[in-house]
Amino acid sequence: MRVTSPGELSGYISSLTFSAADDFAEAVAHRKNNILLASAYFSRFSANVGIAVLGSAVGLASSASYLAKLAEYGKNQLMRKLASLLLPLARTLATATIRGVLVSSALVIGYAVASWAAVILSIGLWFFSDDGLQEWCKRCVFSKEDNPDYYDDYADETGAFYQALQDVN
Repeated sequence: MRVTSPGELSGYISSLTFSAADDFAEAVAHRKNNILLASAYFSRFSANVGIAVLGSAVGLASSASYLAKLAEYGKNQLMRKLASLLLPLARTLATATIRGVLVSSALVIGYAVASWAAVILSIGLWFFSDDGLQEWCKRCVFSKEDNPDYYDDYADETGAFYQALQDVN
């Protein structure tokens, strides 16, 4: 990933952060009734955080020249200041990569491991977790569960049904 604008880096980090936050919320939601599913969500949360950190480091290292130009010729004071603050870190990461220190190898290997872990966990969660419609079926009046947690009233049940249909599509 080569960053060519501040928006690219922030967009990349924010998408992984929201994905990690969603996984953490799912892990917390499932921790009481299905510890295996909660553990899988927490593992994927950890992998997404690792991908965000490693990807940010690689992106920042490859953007040293862009940050140098931005620090010197930026359109406003805030961008020049931010670029001048990030530039030493970017140069340090780029120098470590150029020298071939184990840091660069560790970044690439760590990024690959975290990426594959996230993919494998996502496939596993897709197979083993219920979608919105399955969750609705467990709580509706037609449920075959032993002790179902029925909806409080008809309005809640139909609202959840329509939401489940939207989630599945």
